[in-house]
Amino acid sequence: LYPLYRIEEIIRSRDASNDKHTLFLFYPFWEDGYKALILGRLRPSDKDLGRFPTKADVYAFLNTVSLAVSIPMTDSSPRSVYEAIFCGCCVAVTYNPWIEAVPGCMKSRICIVNLEDENWLEKAVRYAESVVSVPYEPSEQALDMFDQDRSMRAVVSRYY
Repeated sequence: LYPLYRIEEIIRSRDASNDKHTLFLFYPFWEDGYKALILGRLRPSDKDLGRFPTKADVYAFLNTVSLAVSIPMTDSSPRSVYEAIFCGCCVAVTYNPWIEAVPGCMKSRICIVNLEDENWLEKAVRYAESVVSVPYEPSEQALDMFDQDRSMRAVVSRYY
């Protein structure tokens, strides 16, 4: 779970929406007092999924949703965003310079949001719905940049 005010920004934007979106929360760890505060703000339709047992479970879940939200205060290279995109999601993020470095096929799955706009989540949902109707197909550049096997082969071939 992100710092409280970041989660509250998601909840506040969802509550400002005309549509009643369901939030699904999952996370690798949490503080009990903090978690209780967040759970107290959720609607009955929201789901606290907690920690998934395996990465495969995370990927299977991400493959079923159209939008993931990743708005940490800082994130130099957000692996969770890349994973969500490769699973077919669109991802709502605040602007960060790493966005300029990703291939176009991945940029098309990124929705840059302005947290000052109370309707940012609704706009991100609409964007995601328009994008995920087409299955994600990673480009060769995306695979070269983010596939572990390809990355390691490139290192080995260059230095050994």
